[in-house]
Amino acid sequence: MFKGSKERTVAQLIDLNLQQLQAQVTAEQWTDLQTRRKHILERIEELPVDECSFARWLYRELTEEVRTFISSWLRENDADEMAPAVLRRFDRDCKNTRSENLIVKTTVVEFIKEGQREDPHARPLLQEIQSYPLDELREQLSDEERIDLSLRIQRIVG
Repeated sequence: MFKGSKERTVAQLIDLNLQQLQAQVTAEQWTDLQTRRKHILERIEELPVDECSFARWLYRELTEEVRTFISSWLRENDADEMAPAVLRRFDRDCKNTRSENLIVKTTVVEFIKEGQREDPHARPLLQEIQSYPLDELREQLSDEERIDLSLRIQRIVG
């Protein structure tokens, strides 16, 4: 999450005029509002802060979304067409930022390797993944995320 956005969101949630809101809602709505506010503040604190102001996926969210898509795809379709299907589904994300591109393609190659099968799509994806210096992602990924992505890439390179 972009540093400025996180700070503003937290400040706005903390500065809510709770007394005024309590007078305008039912007891059930008040309880729900307090619960949601607390949950959002906790979740926001867990989000990594970065310097990239582009709207984009968070590292872990995108990784999980790609994995979920792949798992769903493999339940109903031929594994040989998985890589092109994922790349079509996440085409816009891959064009959005380099980090999103690498996350999607790394996750695809992980699934291919985990399935221990030959796939003609794996080699060009792997070559592209290996050719990009992760240090150039400093604005898009936190140090922790870059380290995790680097380890994932090392595992699939083997």
